[in-house]
Amino acid sequence: MEEEVQNSRVFSLDEVAEALDVSTTAIQQWIHEGRFLGVQRETCNVMPANTAFRLQDGSVISLLELVRQYSESGRSFADDDEKALLEIEIQALRDKYQSEFEEVYATVQTPEAESDASRWHFYLRRYKDLQSRG
Repeated sequence: MEEEVQNSRVFSLDEVAEALDVSTTAIQQWIHEGRFLGVQRETCNVMPANTAFRLQDGSVISLLELVRQYSESGRSFADDDEKALLEIEIQALRDKYQSEFEEVYATVQTPEAESDASRWHFYLRRYKDLQSRG
């Protein structure tokens, strides 16, 4: 019975934004990007609790579970989401160069490698900043 009540719950965009510690603009952007599966931007004022949300790693979680996780934790979903994206980008560069940043940066020889090294350095710094927040 409790599960049935939870699944019939709906969240306004403002409620979702507040629970995740993001702006309603961020929620609208994620709707536009298709991260809320099956939700259309132009018709969305509320979302059912069982709405599926795609995380950066491609996994899917219900809106209710996402709201619960971040309402109770005091963490910012935006920070965690950005960290997940940075992890993906950093790993892609590691895979591309089959090496760590310091080794690539020490041997930069092409404009492409220089550009990659610059991005990689930024990603690492930003990731460290986000980790220090908690």
